[in-house]
Amino acid sequence: MQFVCLQIQARKLEAQLDEQMISYRKQVSTKADTADNSVESGIEQLLKELDQVNNQMRAWVSSGGAEMVSHTLTRHQEILQDLTQVCCSFNPV
Repeated sequence: MQFVCLQIQARKLEAQLDEQMISYRKQVSTKADTADNSVESGIEQLLKELDQVNNQMRAWVSSGGAEMVSHTLTRHQEILQDLTQVCCSFNPV
């Protein structure tokens, strides 16, 4: 898969995660700290998918992909890390 396709897929997943997290925050704030498990599951699934896309981008860069895309990969990895931290703050273990 071309890097551009992976980048587009990552952006879509990031946007979906933003929407899901907003929805989750609204549910938590209106239901006295109880939220729908389906939203939590959806967020976890999207995080896994985004992690897979990031891994595919990392593999592409490692296999001799253009050096200029490594910055893009780093940015998507930072976004994944940020979203994962936010998700963990919603539902501490």
